[in-house]
Amino acid sequence: MSAQKDQAGTKSGEAADLIDKGGAEFLAGHMKSAEGVFAEALDALKNKPAGNAEVKAQLAAAHQGLGRAKTWLAKYREAEQHLSEAAKLIEDLHGEDSSETRINNLYRAELCEYMEEYEKAHLIASNVVSELKQASSTGDLLFAHALARLGMAMNHLKQGSEAEPLLSKALGIRKGILGDNHRLVAESLHDLAHSYQVVDNFTLASVFERRALKIREEVLGEDHPEVGTSLYALASQYLRSGLFSKAEAAARRGLKICQNSFDNDHPLVIRLCEELASACLATGMIDEAEKLNKSALKSAETRWGIENPRLVASLVGLGTTYLSRGDWRNAETYFEKSLKIMESNEDLNTSLEYRLLQQLSCCYLFQFKLGDAIRLVPDTFRAKHTSDFSSTIDLIRKLVEFASKKLDQSSKKD
Repeated sequence: MSAQKDQAGTKSGEAADLIDKGGAEFLAGHMKSAEGVFAEALDALKNKPAGNAEVKAQLAAAHQGLGRAKTWLAKYREAEQHLSEAAKLIEDLHGEDSSETRINNLYRAELCEYMEEYEKAHLIASNVVSELKQASSTGDLLFAHALARLGMAMNHLKQGSEAEPLLSKALGIRKGILGDNHRLVAESLHDLAHSYQVVDNFTLASVFERRALKIREEVLGEDHPEVGTSLYALASQYLRSGLFSKAEAAARRGLKICQNSFDNDHPLVIRLCEELASACLATGMIDEAEKLNKSALKSAETRWGIENPRLVASLVGLGTTYLSRGDWRNAETYFEKSLKIMESNEDLNTSLEYRLLQQLSCCYLFQFKLGDAIRLVPDTFRAKHTSDFSSTIDLIRKLVEFASKKLDQSSKKD
């Protein structure tokens, strides 16, 4: 009996060491390593007495750590399972109203953001904020974390103006407790940058993101995935501000960091490929833009399937690349695929749809497919968007005039 207890204690101590090691790997940004170490910890805890409080606490920590690592690695369903297991154990140990339970709930809210379940993320974070207000716990790091999660959920729901005060308050609490140079302060600056980007204030967004980037480089190191996240945000902001050379540099560096940290079908790698392709296209590097968009499209199809709306960015990028070359046929192929995916999607982005119609019109007109150009807008689309239909027809008319002039000029040269 004594020997069994000693063996259980040894295993328990081994698990504790592994959990500490996994946490260190996670903070260092080595997410694949952290995933493996937390999995080892769970394995070390197999067949341990489930009723033992120490074992239960270690199981909760291992599941929670593994869930967070898998969140970063975009293994979302697995992450959800582990965070749910952690929730059961934590509630059993500490109760539903404990700080430990609320922290785990906020990790679940963060996971929901990554899974694009923004309403659910908003609900979870909002509940935690309300609970903390009722408990008069509104000045600590847990409250700041809850405000940050709620603010980011609101950002994703396009409520950037409402999110900004919450995120500013979270930043103030974190700076007051942790000082100016801490990774959580950088996280708050990054979150605020996102809220300004949501309302199209790209100048202010880039100011906050550069501050976040500087702290992350100093505190976490230049190759940390959170640095890659800031570089992706900056690339996006620079692109939308017309600062294409800066966008290219940020996206190129961010892509290198994320490719070293994640698999090629990771959403952040895909998006950085697309942003770099856009920057390359804008600066005349058409061959590289084509290569990057093809890589992004292949990875996106692997992750999401061939008819997912998330493929549209890569398809449009390829179409625009071929359009720049005057390769109307290939451009037409990719624009048509994009339009087909968009029109089969319930959440139709009409603004992007109109831009696609414009580009597809160019492809048809330069191939003398005037009938196809006229049939671009189906009856269902016309019925839904009557107010914009005349402007679309006017656009097609202008494109016809432009094409005619170009063809006339070409025939005169001949």
